[in-house]
This record gives sequence, C-alpha cells and structure tokens, in this order.
Amino acid sequence: MTMPIHFCDSPANRVPNFNVEFEGKSDADDVVEHVGRAFKPHKMALPDPAHTLDAALHSLRIGNVTLFFLRYGAEVAIDPGVLEDFVLVQMPANGCGAYACGDDEIAGNPSLAAVLSPQKKIRMQLTSTACPKGKSTSSWDSI
Repeated sequence: MTMPIHFCDSPANRVPNFNVEFEGKSDADDVVEHVGRAFKPHKMALPDPAHTLDAALHSLRIGNVTLFFLRYGAEVAIDPGVLEDFVLVQMPANGCGAYACGDDEIAGNPSLAAVLSPQKKIRMQLTSTACPKGKSTSSWDSI
C-alpha cells in the first residue's frame, strides 16, 4: 500500500501524515539536542542573537528512508561536520539555504535541492526569508 505524501502551507505549519517530534521550541540547546538525535550531533548558532527560534521537527519513515520537515523559525548557522553514514538532501520549504560541502558552496531554495556528501565536512546557513543575491557565508564563523 502506498501512502500519499502531501506537503502544504497551513497556518499551523502542519505536515499531514508526519509524526510530530517537537513543535514551538525556542531554547537553542534543546533544539540542537533533539535535532542531533534525529540526524547527528552538531553545532548551531543564531547569527542574529536578537532573533529567537520557533522550531519544529516532523518525520515520516518510508522503508529505509526518513523524510523530515524541520523549521527553525530564525536564521541559523549549522555545523554537523562530516555526516559519515547518510546522505542529506536539503530543500527549504521556504526561504533559502547556503551550503558548504567540503570546498564547494551551493545554494538551495524551494525550487532547488542540495545533495550533501557524507564524506565531506558540511556547513549550512538557513533562513526562512528569500536569499539576497550574492548571499555571503561569512556568518559561518559564528559556529
């Protein structure tokens, strides 16, 4: 039996058929701990300390693949290091992502996914707003 998967924008940011791992978290350490259990331990920083998180994590396992809907609710810089045993496909539902995969830098947005190698050091900067042209990755120094 195939279960239909539907992504949608709803007022509550709910993703149908996904399990809610957490919602509405604002404590950065708590978010890092929960996301770290789902993916791997990592570092996270808020480039603008005036912003607060409104994080949520939803998951759906299909065979050997797990899909995640992860929202931070603020711009974040993430350093998971080398992924080692999984490939990460990142596609922002809104906003954009800037990704460093080894020496390569790529961008992602709702129309463009980034596939990140498990053998290279990864760093990410994610925002829920549109990326300006020429987005700098200089705030990665904060993580």
